[in-house]
Amino acid sequence: MNKAEFVKEISNTTGYTEKVVQNTINAAFNIIQATLAKGDNVELKNFGVFKITDVAERSGINPQTKEPVIVPDHKRPHFSASSVFKEIVNNKRPLPEIKKAPAVAKAE
Repeated sequence: MNKAEFVKEISNTTGYTEKVVQNTINAAFNIIQATLAKGDNVELKNFGVFKITDVAERSGINPQTKEPVIVPDHKRPHFSASSVFKEIVNNKRPLPEIKKAPAVAKAE
C-alpha cells in the first residue's frame, strides 16, 4: 500500500475527506521526524516506538572502485512494534473498531 492508497483507505474508513486525512498524515509524519531529529522518542500506545539509534563509524569498501572507505558515524531511525501491534499482525488479537467521523455542517 502506498501513501495515496493509505489516505484513501483512511478516508473511506473514517468518513473524513481525503484532503483532511492527507494533511493529518503529513502533520503526523512531520512531527515524528522533527521529534526524532531532536533526539527524542515517539511512543504510540498499542502501536510502537519510533527512536534513533547511533551507528558507529566503520570501514567499508566502495563497490565500484574496490577502494577502502570510512563510513562516518550517523543516526538511524528505528521502529519497534508494540506487543499489541505484533499480536494483531499475527492474528492473535482482533483489530480495534474504528468509528466514522460525526457529520459536520458545512459553512456557508
